[in-house]
Amino acid sequence: MSDSEVTYIDVFELPESAIDGLVDNWRARAEQLRQSPGFRDGRLHRTVRPDTRFPLITVAHWDSPELLEAARSTADWRTADDRIPTEARAGAAAYRTVLDYGPAAERDLDGPGVTFVNVFEIAPETVTEFAEGWGERARMMRTAPGFRAVRLHRALSEQARFQLVNVAQWDSLEAWQAAAGNSAMRTATDTARIHATPNTGIYRVAVEFA
Repeated sequence: MSDSEVTYIDVFELPESAIDGLVDNWRARAEQLRQSPGFRDGRLHRTVRPDTRFPLITVAHWDSPELLEAARSTADWRTADDRIPTEARAGAAAYRTVLDYGPAAERDLDGPGVTFVNVFEIAPETVTEFAEGWGERARMMRTAPGFRAVRLHRALSEQARFQLVNVAQWDSLEAWQAAAGNSAMRTATDTARIHATPNTGIYRVAVEFA
């Protein structure tokens, strides 16, 4: 990960009946993304639980904020976006990775795993303090069985609805549930809720762009 790399995160809030249509929209624009200057890779994540507030989340990486903005300004991008109902888009913004952890020890990864995403609603003036506390939780998390990797993303703009987005990979739903049920982790999570409103979900990759 370079210092200039930026992450584009697009969060969707929509009924279950509309999910397949939006997945098809992103699948259709895969080639457009691959041809965008500066595009690195991306994934559209789909929830495994019907009660998740944000059932679809796109996470994609660009070489720089300028190249991402250039891609979003093209006619093809705008046309694809116009096909998405306005009410379905909860928030789209550019982010920097402020914390990045892999597992405490190297190990082989077997299977696609699952992705845990926590979309935080938090006041911009409390983000720095919150991120420092989150780092302590991440260091605790990385020793858990089945943990793969985690990144905390911070919005480039204070106008973004979601100032922080946590994206973590786990071997399985069961591995994540075991870690989340740990008493120390529960205490740390409860403390975090004092400063931010979390929106969590467990996802599998629906579309991959590479």
